[in-house]
Amino acid sequence: MQISLGQPDEVKQWPYKPHTGSGGGGHHQILYPTLGLTFQINSEDANDHDPRLGWMTVALPWDGRTAQGLYLGMTEDAAMPIIRAGYKVKGSIAVSWGQGGYTKGNTVLAQNHGWRKTQSISFTFREKRLYRIEAQLKPTPLVSLKDVRALLGTVVSITLVALFGLGIQAVRERLGSHWERLRTLLGAALVGTGGLALFAGVSTFGSGDGYAKMASLVMGLGGGGMVVAGLALLSRARNKTL
Repeated sequence: MQISLGQPDEVKQWPYKPHTGSGGGGHHQILYPTLGLTFQINSEDANDHDPRLGWMTVALPWDGRTAQGLYLGMTEDAAMPIIRAGYKVKGSIAVSWGQGGYTKGNTVLAQNHGWRKTQSISFTFREKRLYRIEAQLKPTPLVSLKDVRALLGTVVSITLVALFGLGIQAVRERLGSHWERLRTLLGAALVGTGGLALFAGVSTFGSGDGYAKMASLVMGLGGGGMVVAGLALLSRARNKTL
């Protein structure tokens, strides 16, 4: 990029802060204001040796044309047929400029025609003329690595629960008459441990950043689940005794 455009006029960096509770920033902006071009590097690519560009913004004084023939200053009536022919238009939102918002316009939201990997693009019109283009350069895959990890985590959790159930059944068969006493002890232990975890999760939920709140929520939900499971075991043991 620097070979064709030269050194950027300015580079802005927002370091990634995972414990702010707001999701952090972590992206870089590469600005060429004299050309009307701005490029953004996403946080997940910022530390790469040759980072991939995530977004591009085209504004004045850019005087080029897109591959479809769009150019800044083009009338909205002339641009929209080209946009509809090249992209899937998802909608538009009204925008305004200046004090009091006397200058009116709208931003047309669109994306490519693909579905396995999507790329968003927006066209902003000011007073019925094309004013700015913002395009996603790095496509978004239909299934991200994060989604795959989450799916694998769910499958592993279900498998562990199933194995735990099989293990309990095997222990029950081996213990025979001693199972009821063990079930009562296990139920009491689950209720006690779950109660402590639930109390700890509720008492710490209002403090800390977003990640701490999420950990408190998970702790509280896990404690509640342990209490329910323990009560179920105690109830079965009591019914069996009766």
